[in-house]
Amino acid sequence: MMHSIFPGLTGYQRRLRLAVNLAIFVSLSLIIAWSSVCLAADDDKVTEVRLVFVEQVHARGSVYIETLESKVEFKKEPDYAGRDIVRGAMRCGAGPGNIVGYAFNKTSGKLYLDSNVNQDLTDDKVHNVERLFRDYFEDYEGLELRVPRGELEVPYSMSFSYNSSYTQMSITSGWQGTVELDGKTWKLSIVDNLNGLLDQNDRLVIAPAETDKKGKGSYSLDFVDMAFPERLFFQGTNYELSAEFVAGEDDAELLLKLREVDSPTAVIDVEGENIRWLLLEGSQSVVLASPSGQVVAPAANYDAFYQSVILAGDSGEFYKASGNTDLSLKSGETSSFKMGGPLNNSVNVTRSGSGLTLDYALVGIGGETYEALGCDDDETLFMTVVNNPGFAIYKDGEELASGNFEYG
Repeated sequence: MMHSIFPGLTGYQRRLRLAVNLAIFVSLSLIIAWSSVCLAADDDKVTEVRLVFVEQVHARGSVYIETLESKVEFKKEPDYAGRDIVRGAMRCGAGPGNIVGYAFNKTSGKLYLDSNVNQDLTDDKVHNVERLFRDYFEDYEGLELRVPRGELEVPYSMSFSYNSSYTQMSITSGWQGTVELDGKTWKLSIVDNLNGLLDQNDRLVIAPAETDKKGKGSYSLDFVDMAFPERLFFQGTNYELSAEFVAGEDDAELLLKLREVDSPTAVIDVEGENIRWLLLEGSQSVVLASPSGQVVAPAANYDAFYQSVILAGDSGEFYKASGNTDLSLKSGETSSFKMGGPLNNSVNVTRSGSGLTLDYALVGIGGETYEALGCDDDETLFMTVVNNPGFAIYKDGEELASGNFEYG
């Protein structure tokens, strides 16, 4: 005998109740399906970029490595042709055992780098380091090592220098790729300081994917270089950044994730002209390409020390200046940003006995001082005085002295 799931109801009433319950079930199913679509939409706000290893990033955008002065012990060492040996190590991870050791023979100028991180210096390439003068050695030819990270081996290229008081190691390699943001394609480069943990001790470089703007030398200077931030506001969108090393086709790659996040915003009234890049650095960083007029940025306090702008000249030259006034952006309010062009030539003259000291400066609208960015043939970035401006000193119409200003 069958029992009704709706006791006490007529057949019509049971059919009506069943239809109502089916309608409720279908509605709930649609709600759940819609929620899944919304979740998928949220997931779509994460942009992933795979960056591949490059031996050299923009204009030698290297980062220094923390070196350990404590005694380093190796499982095996070569028979050095000399006894004046400097031993040391670099951190390559968070744990105490995550180090890369090296030994430098000051007598022969040979550097033994534990490139495969096995505490054995006899199975690694020996590097001949150039002696520049007496106790100063330097090698920028590119030292290579591979650091184990889980199941991966992550490659790095680095430079080495030594004098009688310190040893300095710098990472010159990085990971590079392109990403489309704000309807444009940008080149991203990241330099890790060897410890595998991306934070403000590492570097992030942003540049147009293609540019014809050149500085001195053959290398493009149209880029912005900053500490790797927790959050990056770029061209109208705020992103939370994270990265991890993953297996690639040929070598380990860096997977960068940019997750869109909401944050209170303020308005910046950009008063200066010819600004190519406006940079505000911190755990929340702001990068604006070619800003003018009123632009939006996250509400926060930005220290003057971590503000900078890069101006683009009509002939492809670039000028950089740091801020001199703290910037406080309050949610929903407008704040003035007074940096940029037009620029003015300025000379400060001081007397020292019978001599005069002339200091040249190229000054922006906020009183900030600009220096020209240069790049020589081996892509080394440097700061220089702008086009070596000339000067002349006259008395009663007669020229007493003349010359050109030099950097420094």
